[in-house]
Amino acid sequence: MPSDYPHLFDDIGFLNRQTQLYTQRRQNSELPENYKFNVEFLLSFVITEFQLITADNITYTHSQLSPSATWTVIHNLGRDVQVRCVDDGDNNIVGEPFNDSANQITITFTTPVAGIAIVT
Repeated sequence: MPSDYPHLFDDIGFLNRQTQLYTQRRQNSELPENYKFNVEFLLSFVITEFQLITADNITYTHSQLSPSATWTVIHNLGRDVQVRCVDDGDNNIVGEPFNDSANQITITFTTPVAGIAIVT
């Protein structure tokens, strides 16, 4: 199906973080420089405005140095998460995760274990 806006995609391969974009001037007397911004600024605005996930809040790694049957992980990602646990020998270990809140998860194991939890 052809795009309703084919001209929008002709040059999309040339976009980069600093590509200049312009908004429409409200009056012809206004300078175009006042309505200029770049792709990076636009993406930052969209991510903030719509509370999208960014590279900064995609994952969190928790280190459990002392063996414990219960790990409390404060990840501060602001959402329910999934978790993968690995022991000191780099083996996957299975625990029972529970999302306590948007910023904390508790993982329960059958025996005390040390390792890391990779929260996504």
